[in-house]
Parts: sequence; C-alpha cells; structure tokens
Amino acid sequence: MKNSEVFRFKIVVIGDGAVGKTSLIKKYTKGTFEKDYIKTIGAQFSKYKKKN
Repeated sequence: MKNSEVFRFKIVVIGDGAVGKTSLIKKYTKGTFEKDYIKTIGAQFSKYKKKN
C-alpha cells in the first residue's frame, strides 16, 4: 500500500435505544467515554482520521 492511498468507509450502526451505539462510536473516533446518558435524536455523524 502506498502512503498516498486513502481509504474512505461509511459505517452505519443501528440498534435499539440505550444500548451504547453512540458510546461505541465516540470511544472509537474520539477516544472518550461519557458516563452520562444523553439520548441521540435523529442521526449522529462522526469523522475519524487514522493517525500514523
């Protein structure tokens, strides 16, 4: 793989409410975890850029 190659993925996470979808996404994309539950209304979009 060349350094100039860029891969882009779109991932959809679906499931019942209050099971941890947003927490999983935030942990992976931002490395943080919120202990308080805040209900997501509608859709949430996150970006993740791999650090070399």
